[in-house]
Amino acid sequence: MPESPKPELLQQAVSRFAGDAMAVEPGELAKHMERAARLGFAFDGPDELRVQVVDGVAVFYVDGLMVPEAEWPGEIGTRALAAAIREHAALPDVVAGVLALNTPGGTVAGMTDLLAAEREFAEAKPLAAHAVGWCCSAGYWAAMPAKALHASPGATLGSIGVMRQLLDNTKLLEQIGVRYETIATGDLKAIGYPGVAITEQHLAYAREQVEFTYAAFKGDVQGRRQLAAAQLAEVTTGGTWYAEQAIASRLHDGIQSLESTIAGAKPASSPVRSSTMAESAKTEPAAPQAATLKQLKEKFPTSTAEWREEQIEAAATLTDAAIDFANAQAERAAAAEKAAGDAKAEAEKAAARQSAKTEPKASTRGVVVSDSDPVAEADPMPTDYRAMAEEYMAKHKCRWSEACLAVKRKHSDSRASFGAPPTSYMDKYKD
Repeated sequence: MPESPKPELLQQAVSRFAGDAMAVEPGELAKHMERAARLGFAFDGPDELRVQVVDGVAVFYVDGLMVPEAEWPGEIGTRALAAAIREHAALPDVVAGVLALNTPGGTVAGMTDLLAAEREFAEAKPLAAHAVGWCCSAGYWAAMPAKALHASPGATLGSIGVMRQLLDNTKLLEQIGVRYETIATGDLKAIGYPGVAITEQHLAYAREQVEFTYAAFKGDVQGRRQLAAAQLAEVTTGGTWYAEQAIASRLHDGIQSLESTIAGAKPASSPVRSSTMAESAKTEPAAPQAATLKQLKEKFPTSTAEWREEQIEAAATLTDAAIDFANAQAERAAAAEKAAGDAKAEAEKAAARQSAKTEPKASTRGVVVSDSDPVAEADPMPTDYRAMAEEYMAKHKCRWSEACLAVKRKHSDSRASFGAPPTSYMDKYKD
C-alpha cells in the first residue's frame, strides 16, 4: 500500500484550491491533491497539451483536472486549450473539431474564455464533443458549445454544480501562537485569506458568487440539452451517471466510439473527408448490436431474470435496455411511494376509528354525548358552517336566512347549525 502523504504536504496541496470556485467532481479532486502530496511535488511540470489533426479534424484532448494554468501532472490548462482551439479554427486544412473529454472538471476560473473560444470555433466550423471517460462538472460544461455530445461505453457524465470552500485557520494559529494582522480596504477584500476569520458576510458573499456561476452553468446545460425545468432539476443534483444511464436523462446524444465521433464530425461536403472514414461514419451507427445476457448482467446487476429475458427477446441494445431499466426503476419507485402513502392514510383512518370508539365525543352544541348517539356522529361543526354563512352574506349582501340556505344547498347537510344572525348585521339584514 502506498505511503500516506505527510500532513503538511497534503495541507499545501489543499491550500492551492482553497477559496476557488470549483466545478469539479469532488472525489477526483481529492485524489488529485493526494497524488501531488504523496509525490512531494517532485515532478517535472505538467503534462503536455495534446491536439491531433485526424484527416482534417482537430481533436483536442481535454485530459485531466481543468485549471487556468497547468502546474502538476494530470492537469490541463484552460488558457492554453482556448488558444489551441482558436489557432486551429484559423487553419484552412482543419474542417472540424472534436473535444475528447476525460476530465472531472476543475476551477471556474478560465471557463469563460474557454467557452468563448469553443463558440468561436463552432461558428466557423463543426464542433463535436465526446465523453471518453470522465465528463463531469466543468468538463461537462465545456461540451455545451458543441453541436452534439456522444459518449463511450462506461463513460461517466454529470456532477453539474459549483462549490467553494473557505478555510478558517484562526483557531489553529492561536493554538500554535501565531497571530496575523491583515490590513484590507474592505470587509470582503481578505475573504479566505490565511489568518482571517470567516464571517456571515463572507459566507453570504461566497454563496452569491457560487449561485451566480451555477445559474450560468445550468442555463447552458438547459439550452443545449433542451431540458424542461423538471428534467433539469433531476440532473443538477451533483450526481454522476454512467453513459448507459445518462442517455435516459438526455445528458448526451448516444453511445459510440471516439473514432465514430471523429469520423462523423466533418461536414458531408468536406474535400478532405476520406472515403474509408466516411463509410465508417455511415455504416457504424446503422448496425446497433443487441445486448447479450452477459452484458445485461454486468451493466444491470440488480435486474431480474425476467427483465433480462424480455430484453433478449426484444433484441434490445444496451442503450435501449438502459432506457427501459431507468423507466422501470422510476415506475417501481412511484409505485412504492404510492403504496407507502396509501398505507399511511389507511393507518391514520384506523387510528381515527379506534379513537372514535374509545373516547366520548363533544357535540357541536357543547354537550358531551356517548359514542352511540347517531346525532353526534353526523353533527358537523356549526362554527365552520356559521363562518361560511357569514362570508356568503358579506359577499352577496343578502339576508342571513338566504346565506344559511345557500350554504346548506352547497354542502347538502340539513343538520348544519348556524345560530342567530351576527349582531353587526342584525339591523341591516333582518329575517
